[in-house]
Amino acid sequence: MHDEKGAAESNEKMQKPDTERGSPPMESKETPFRLVIAEAQLELNLREVQRLQEEVVELRAQLLAGNEERMKVQALQEVTESSREDLRVLTEQLKAQVEDLNRRHVDEILRSREREEALIRERDGEAQARAGLATEVTTCREDFNKLKVRYDALSLENSDSREALHRANTEMAELGVHVCMLTAENEEARLRWEGLTTRLEELKEEAARDVESQKAYIEQLRQENQQLLHEVQNKERLLEAKEELQVELNKTQREAEAVREKSQGEIHSLNIQLSNESLIHRSQLQTLKQELQEVESRLNTKQEKVVELENNLKQVEDEIQRHCQQIEEKNIQMAEFENLIQQKEEEIIHLKGNLSRSEGDLAVAQKVCQEMSDNLRRLTQDKQTIDLRTAAELDDLYRTKINLEERLVELIREKDALWQKNDALEFEQKLRDEETERDVNHCVGCHTQFSWWLRKYNCRLCGRPFCYYCCSNNVSTQPGGSRERCCVHCYNQHSAVVERHPQEEVSNSAPGTPFSRLLQAGRALTTAPGAEGVDKLDDGIFDIITEEEVSGVYDSDSLSFSTACSPGHGQQGAAQLSNSASTGDIASEDVEDVSAAVQDAEIYLLKSGELTLDVHFTVDDISGFEDSCRDLFIKSSCYSTISIIMKAPGPTVTWTFTSEPKSISFSVVYRESTDTPLEQAKVLIPLTRCNAHKETIQGELKVRNSGEYTLIFDNSFSRFISKKVLYHLSLDKPVVYDGTDLL
Repeated sequence: MHDEKGAAESNEKMQKPDTERGSPPMESKETPFRLVIAEAQLELNLREVQRLQEEVVELRAQLLAGNEERMKVQALQEVTESSREDLRVLTEQLKAQVEDLNRRHVDEILRSREREEALIRERDGEAQARAGLATEVTTCREDFNKLKVRYDALSLENSDSREALHRANTEMAELGVHVCMLTAENEEARLRWEGLTTRLEELKEEAARDVESQKAYIEQLRQENQQLLHEVQNKERLLEAKEELQVELNKTQREAEAVREKSQGEIHSLNIQLSNESLIHRSQLQTLKQELQEVESRLNTKQEKVVELENNLKQVEDEIQRHCQQIEEKNIQMAEFENLIQQKEEEIIHLKGNLSRSEGDLAVAQKVCQEMSDNLRRLTQDKQTIDLRTAAELDDLYRTKINLEERLVELIREKDALWQKNDALEFEQKLRDEETERDVNHCVGCHTQFSWWLRKYNCRLCGRPFCYYCCSNNVSTQPGGSRERCCVHCYNQHSAVVERHPQEEVSNSAPGTPFSRLLQAGRALTTAPGAEGVDKLDDGIFDIITEEEVSGVYDSDSLSFSTACSPGHGQQGAAQLSNSASTGDIASEDVEDVSAAVQDAEIYLLKSGELTLDVHFTVDDISGFEDSCRDLFIKSSCYSTISIIMKAPGPTVTWTFTSEPKSISFSVVYRESTDTPLEQAKVLIPLTRCNAHKETIQGELKVRNSGEYTLIFDNSFSRFISKKVLYHLSLDKPVVYDGTDLL
């Protein structure tokens, strides 16, 4: 269109000189037409100039808008690139953390399984050790029963030897065999006791090591829990950082929208400005008419500029199209980033699910650890009770062994005295036989008559006359002593005794052999009073309990046992004691006068007796008993106590208990406080022997004053047997009447 207008203007300019060359009369006719044509052309030119100016303004505005859009797109591209880089770094970090968490979680699960298996193995080992200890205890009990049976057999043999002295020669070897067996069994019992003690020490050390390993394991689990908590906090921080980045991205988008709205406002203001400028151009139209010549002269340059502007416009359009493509690409990239963000959010949700599952697994592991720690605590308590019981049983066995050793020493001394008496009698008999056989002229073995070449020899052991050939054997009757001549029969007996009893055992078990006693019988007869004095001094070293004392103790125990805790009398006595304790005053002078001697016995027991266990209870603890029973262990020759602290008077304490395997003594003592000395204690129920192994013993006590009430379970009368008491405590509080039933 612009080319056509330029061609028309050039044709008009070519026609102007031709018209000027024409005749003058034609000019006068063509001047109005020229003026009209010039005015029309001027209007066309003005319109064209106005249109071009508008197009230039529009192009400038579009150029400015394109530049602004390009700057915005570049800024948005930079922001998106930086956000994409940050998101890529965050995704890589999250992936690495997720992989690390998964790996740690798997490792923790494997370690927890291994630890659980190790704990199961340790528990099985402890169960096997307990079973081994139980078998060892049963073997010790069996050995003890065997020793008791053999002791009974020895007592029977001793009575037989007292009743039948004429059979002492034939039973001599059997007594020696029994003595050696007893010494060997004593040595075996001592070795077993030492083995049991070493085994107990090893079990204690193993229990201590197990407790330390469990403590280390619990501390390690706590550290791992702290690490997991730190990791969870790090994840939460990452989520917060991601949310902050999302907020910043939304903020940048809002800022971009604000900039876009601002640019639209500027475009609107530019349109207003263009309208104002058009008005100004209209006002300046008159001046443009005057400058028409200048415009015509500049029209060519304007056309060139228009061509350049068209080219620039095409370039701007190309750039705008390219920017639009870039914007579309950025939009696609933004959509991809949004998809990535959604994927990351899904991954974060998945990680949160994994985290919740791992927290659940951690809670389960902590619960398992708590259960294992409870099991370990229960096992340690059971082990402590078992250790206490085994220690008490070992103490009982040790005391029994000592008593058996003392009794064995007493039996050996009695047997030695019997041997000495027997040897003296035999020696006297042989002296009498020698006196009667001095005139014998024949050998007892071969019955050959003695002569001046066949001399007579007396056997140094039996004293009978023999010839040289029948009395040619030599034996040693003392260790390191000279050898004596004896007959064949005595030599065979001596050889049999030596084969059965080596020289060391014979020398340790008895002061001398029977044959040495025969040789020293004369000296024994002369020195018998001195030897008996030495034996009496040696016997004074050992505290031997005779059978009469044991029977007397059993008679007294059975008497007190039958009178104090018989099925009828025991309940009646307990009821009377409980009634007197509940109705009478604690500081009553009559009770003090009647039970002064008994009170001294209870207080003396508390002061100087050996305590096994002391259990303390309060009112709340007794309320927590419900229907369950608890056990209390009492060693032999010891006592155990249950202390009840009452802060206010009024309630009634009720108790029931049974004992295993034998009876137990029971008493109740009151003190005003735990700091009150034992001399000021009050005995509410004196020591009473109760048949708690046959029936359940019940009792109650009305609390009149606040203070400490002590239940005493005494086993000091039993030297060998430990006791276990199963008891139950209850509390009956008084009912306060408030008159609500009258309302």
